[in-house]
Amino acid sequence: MPAPDPVKNLIRRSLLDRAAYGTVRERIQLWDGFDQPVALLASARTRFQTITVQIQVVPVDAHLWTAPSVCKVRAVRYTPMVAGSGGASTFMLTKVASGTTAGSGTDLLSAAMDLVGTVETTQTGSLHGTAANTLLTAGQNIAFELASGTPTAATGYLQVDVEFPTVNPNWVLSGTNAADAGCLLAVDGGMTLSTQTADNDQMIVFPATSLAPAQTPWQAVEWEAEHELQLDAIVDIGTAADTLIQVGLKLTANLDLTTDDDQAFFQFSDEGATSTANWTCCTSIGGTDVEADSGVVGAAGESVHLRIRTNTNGIARFYINGVKVYTSPLVLTNGIELYPSFGLQELVVTTPSSFSMRGIGLSRKYLDF
Repeated sequence: MPAPDPVKNLIRRSLLDRAAYGTVRERIQLWDGFDQPVALLASARTRFQTITVQIQVVPVDAHLWTAPSVCKVRAVRYTPMVAGSGGASTFMLTKVASGTTAGSGTDLLSAAMDLVGTVETTQTGSLHGTAANTLLTAGQNIAFELASGTPTAATGYLQVDVEFPTVNPNWVLSGTNAADAGCLLAVDGGMTLSTQTADNDQMIVFPATSLAPAQTPWQAVEWEAEHELQLDAIVDIGTAADTLIQVGLKLTANLDLTTDDDQAFFQFSDEGATSTANWTCCTSIGGTDVEADSGVVGAAGESVHLRIRTNTNGIARFYINGVKVYTSPLVLTNGIELYPSFGLQELVVTTPSSFSMRGIGLSRKYLDF
């Protein structure tokens, strides 16, 4: 089976029901499929591969299976084949790193399972209630740990359902020194981006817009400001110090204020020219760049709902947690397609930056219905 793509989130494309002004809107959403729904966003379908790992258990502490890439344990079943003669005995499955003993791992189950049980009668384990416990990264192991009793001659078959996200062709990870290892599923929903350790390292997620022939909804739909775009994003700042974060509508995958001639986005940077503590609202129209202070502090560990709306005249309005914080005095250029983009940049050597994108969605108004 091919290794799943490291960019682990999924895309939903649908026609929403009647929206503002009684019009139909097109919406494309990025969301986390492992633990849905994510606050504002939900999905009608998933794209995952699930495999079942079957292992004949010899009841001694041991590593059983190594995850080739990020995945999530979805179910555990055990069928005793020989009850043994040592009386009652139980076992626990754990998640352990390479080089760590099975007994020193993190429990995958909420309670130990009966190793003896009834011969050829399948038991279903209860997964641990903490989502992080059942999420494995590449190289982590599922291990068997004898929890209690003496399993004299007891054996059986263990089945573990493991779920992998499939390849997502709609988004591309880029940026200076961007690495797949820095793009991980966030256990509370969405994805977490983390930079490497060099000054100005970046992690940028941007739609795939250059495939030929067109293969993604970003290429097939016109995302121009005059179509009354609405971008919604839920963001958690992981590292506020020495960090630059951008979320919004851009022409290309970059984290500059001046590269794109037309754009509208939020920025947080503790080295910002306009503010070193607050979110700022940035617009570029025909190469004229404006950055305005939103007055809203960007703090590590806080969830923020960011929204950008454009009207038929190309005016961009910025909202934070439902409150309008800025209206652009400039008019976005008609006929220019803008795409959702998010990313971060490390501003100091050896100090990795991080933030979590819980969900991001873009919609537009249809003028011909």
